Amino acid sequence: MADNKWDIYYTYSTDHGNSWHTPTTIAQNVITSTYQNNGPQPVIAYSFVQEQVMKLMTVYTSSNGLYYTTKTSASGSWATPVHISGSSYENQIRFPSLSGNVGYFALVYDTRYNGVYSRTYHGNWSNETRFDWNGLYDRETCVAMEKEGGSMLAAYVARPTSSSPFSLYFRKGYENNTWSNFEARFDEVNSKDYRRPSLTYFDANYSNPFAVSIVTHTSANRIVMEKYYGQYNSWQENHIAYNGREAQLTGYAYNAPKYCWTDQSASPYLVKLSSTFLPKTAQPTEYKDIYARNAVIANSLDGTAQVLEVSDYIVHTKSGKEYRIAFKKYPDDTTKLTLENIWNYMDSEPVKLPEDATELSYSKKIYTVFPDDSSKKQNNTTVFTSTEYQLAIADAQTKATIAVVDNEVKSGNITLDISKFAGKEVILY
Repeated sequence: MADNKWDIYYTYSTDHGNSWHTPTTIAQNVITSTYQNNGPQPVIAYSFVQEQVMKLMTVYTSSNGLYYTTKTSASGSWATPVHISGSSYENQIRFPSLSGNVGYFALVYDTRYNGVYSRTYHGNWSNETRFDWNGLYDRETCVAMEKEGGSMLAAYVARPTSSSPFSLYFRKGYENNTWSNFEARFDEVNSKDYRRPSLTYFDANYSNPFAVSIVTHTSANRIVMEKYYGQYNSWQENHIAYNGREAQLTGYAYNAPKYCWTDQSASPYLVKLSSTFLPKTAQPTEYKDIYARNAVIANSLDGTAQVLEVSDYIVHTKSGKEYRIAFKKYPDDTTKLTLENIWNYMDSEPVKLPEDATELSYSKKIYTVFPDDSSKKQNNTTVFTSTEYQLAIADAQTKATIAVVDNEVKSGNITLDISKFAGKEVILY
């Protein structure tokens, strides 16, 4: 789609996420404003409007404000989206968050520099309520529901003063879209910004079971958790990761919710679940799109250049699945290539090959570029002819070479038998 025009799709799984139904369209050609640079940001939730009768709802933003649509089963059809009228700063609404409970939905959203707002839905939308209680530039809202009492729980970030970093804020509200005085503010200890919180209610298994968990990341890529226990009327802070962003929590949970985040220590950016720190060699990522990496070395004598282009390394398995092995991440401003290491720039991150891996495929292009004015100096391109190429497989732990699997200096689509390396933790280099 165009930069500010979007289509919104929906899909669902009936087997715990192992497979997904063909996506269906919720809305097409949704236009967003320059303030809404994250797109329409659709959110989805469900509510039991009465016992055993479920309603699904999707809300999204546009340059005309908020829209919502509903359906009464996972496989049913979505109603035509309807505009939610009466919102402030409609073309600046961002970060909607939606949660459902028995009988109603709660929606929160920010308006960039103009406050955070809430609405509730009981068959019709309430008027909006501004619920920020302290701070400036309130933004990046999220909402959850208390399971038993049905109260709204919201978190967002704001600056306590115009010159201070973004702090994390919490507030508790009610089904009638009013807000209580139960509120809290958390300042980052190293004067960094808190960003994009996620929160949930959970049952703490005490005589007073009410508990809240909030996770957020900082501008220094730290994942921080704040937990409130009603039994002790206190908050506890825990720094749970130091290379993460975009943390999320599960919904209602007993005793402790599950949380995950995107690990940023090195590509591929894997998702980590709670305290389970999976090694980067856990699995290659499932193959969908094609990417490539180019390495270019120029001859300063005549301006000609040697170019190597290699596509993603794709692992094929007996079960028919295909997985991508990510290229190793290099800092853009520090990578210097020479004739000796041009091929090493195509090395991969460590990866554990699937137990049923059979083949590795990729494409490579090797060619020389001649500037328009270099015709009289092409003899200098002979400096490229001695370039050696080989793709090898090494042990991910010891870095010792296991085998050289390709050493032909020519372009083409390559397919290699890697069945004898199945199940091993390796690096391609």
